[in-house]
Amino acid sequence: MDQMGMPLLGVLLAAACMLVVGLGAVVRQVVARRRLRQMRAQYEAKKCARREAEGL
Repeated sequence: MDQMGMPLLGVLLAAACMLVVGLGAVVRQVVARRRLRQMRAQYEAKKCARREAEGL
């Protein structure tokens, strides 16, 4: 590869790395939201079970 193509290759590699990091962040956010939703549902179920056990 000639000298003119090397900077372009570096820019393309940097862009690819940023894309992978961005996709990783999106996946982590989706997983965190799903986990939070599941934890809220479990909390509500336990709260309802406690209220029923107390007779309220």
